[in-house]
Amino acid sequence: MRRILFGAVVLAVSLGSVATADEQDDAKAILDEAIKVQGGEAALGKVVGLYFKVRGTAYDEDNQRTRLSFEWFIQGYDKERTVSLDGDNKVTEVEAINGKEGWTKDGDQATEKLSKDQLESRREEIYLNWVTMLVPLKAKGFRLSSLAETSIAGRKAVGILVVQDKHDPVSLYFDKETHLLIEYERKYNNVAVGKVVDEECKYSDYRNVRETKQPFKMEVFWEGKKVYDLRISEMKLHEKPLDDSLFSKP
Repeated sequence: MRRILFGAVVLAVSLGSVATADEQDDAKAILDEAIKVQGGEAALGKVVGLYFKVRGTAYDEDNQRTRLSFEWFIQGYDKERTVSLDGDNKVTEVEAINGKEGWTKDGDQATEKLSKDQLESRREEIYLNWVTMLVPLKAKGFRLSSLAETSIAGRKAVGILVVQDKHDPVSLYFDKETHLLIEYERKYNNVAVGKVVDEECKYSDYRNVRETKQPFKMEVFWEGKKVYDLRISEMKLHEKPLDDSLFSKP
């Protein structure tokens, strides 16, 4: 299985101090409204770990389809475990990231360490998913600015550019009417093919999970071409840290 996750056109423009202050205020207002409709800071802020069970379809350059099934465990912004499954629900591949270390085990083959580029790319994906929980963006170290209003899937949308010194910029877009997160955009380092691509992910099918609203459908695009259709069949939001063994070498 190859990676998914969740998109941003990220061109940072240097503006004057007054304009920057206005953009920061607008971004804060957008973020606060989004947090409110997705469950509020108290409910979202309790979450320290995530679990997803996902099924979907991957599309290659010739539009050939491959079925996907995997479980995904995330803790904070630097730990994850991905368990890929076949049609009979048997494990085919396990990948684990624990801080600055990462490994992959394909079937019965020996465990391999992820390369520096692979690890960096995976860590960006973990960070990205943590960012989309929204409340973490209120912490120190994040610089937020508003983006121009746009249209996404026929809906008016407002956005914020998220900048953090240790990670790549991400743009988050919210439905102007419902205030729900409907898209991210970013530059994605596609290590498998050795190039950086524009990635965007569209979110939909919001459902209630532990007093919060979470998207259960994701569509991922690279350079405007769909590469993944993903549906979450099960989601758990954990208020206590996950078992450390999940993130150990497989």
